[in-house]
Amino acid sequence: MLLTGGLYYGITRHMTLTPYIRYSFPITLSLISLMAFFQFCGYDVLGFYKGIADGTMYIATFGHVDVFSAFLCVYLPVCLYLFCYTEGKEALLYATGSFMGFLAIFSSNSDSSYIGLGISLTVLLILTVSNTNRLKRYAILILLITLAAVLWRIFPPLSGLVLREQSLITTFFTSEKILCIFALTGGFLFLLCIFMNKQKKNLPKNLPCILTVFFVVILLIMILLFIWFSFFDTEKNIGSFANYLRFNSHWGSDRGYVWQWLIQFFGFSPLLTKLFGAGPDTTTLILYKYFKVEMSDELGVFYASAHNEYLNYLVTIGLIGTILYLSILIFSIIKCFRKRRTNTFFGAIGLAMLAYSCMAAVNISQPITMPFIYLFIAFANHKNEQQ
Repeated sequence: MLLTGGLYYGITRHMTLTPYIRYSFPITLSLISLMAFFQFCGYDVLGFYKGIADGTMYIATFGHVDVFSAFLCVYLPVCLYLFCYTEGKEALLYATGSFMGFLAIFSSNSDSSYIGLGISLTVLLILTVSNTNRLKRYAILILLITLAAVLWRIFPPLSGLVLREQSLITTFFTSEKILCIFALTGGFLFLLCIFMNKQKKNLPKNLPCILTVFFVVILLIMILLFIWFSFFDTEKNIGSFANYLRFNSHWGSDRGYVWQWLIQFFGFSPLLTKLFGAGPDTTTLILYKYFKVEMSDELGVFYASAHNEYLNYLVTIGLIGTILYLSILIFSIIKCFRKRRTNTFFGAIGLAMLAYSCMAAVNISQPITMPFIYLFIAFANHKNEQQ
């Protein structure tokens, strides 16, 4: 925490935002994604799995798949945004990073990475839809997802490698029906942009507002369905949707257990603990002290994290600390989107922070990828935005 504070001061006051900083994102993402893809296909790159009985929950250089997902939700949105907003050879670099990032999303096999990807593509569509040149780049991204999914399906059989067991969401997004939808959507948008350019016209200026309202309505419907099936109609069989729309102890790969326990802890804690928390990184101590029997008898697994960054902050740094963190994060995101016309890099890091913030509601708070967000907050508040 002290180091990230020093990092913030150094970056905001003294750092020069050179092009090489932007280039580091697609290069790093491509190398890590390639490693993850081969590991998922059964090839043990660098011998990381020797001596590990079951390595299916660990991938790349990050370890746990949820930590890897958090990394993807930081680096991939940067590449997606910069591909849509840069020209020339630089765009090819970001296209490569985006393509490799899509493969890494499949390799992560984690729902949280798809949350980050979905938020990134949704916001990026709203930002690019009013400009046909930008929208054409967005269409290419959709086609790159399709190409990545096709490679995902054909490469392992051709090479003789054996894929790990895929999650339901990975199987869904790489299915033939979804591939057809992606291909048709990307192709339609690409041809539409070519047609509009020939006519020397842009799409309606109010289209971003219409799309925003549409996606907000979809989100509200999902929230209402979640509330209904979680607290009112708890018996109706909704099939595989129960994994997402019905909150109970087993929700989110048993995240429901630890969320309920930590909410209970916050409820019976004294006022001082509610305001300032039990202390940074004390989640494990809290769970072992108050819920060891439940973890042992009911769950059979000992949790060391809230699997929700905001709930984790609530019990460790309290209500005041959580509000302060959210305030800094939200204002930094707003500042980035305001400054994105001055420098495209600000839009990229704003999108990355937004994607990570949404994904963080179901992910692990840990010191491996969280410093990236502090880094981006520092970028967002850089004093010389013209660089």
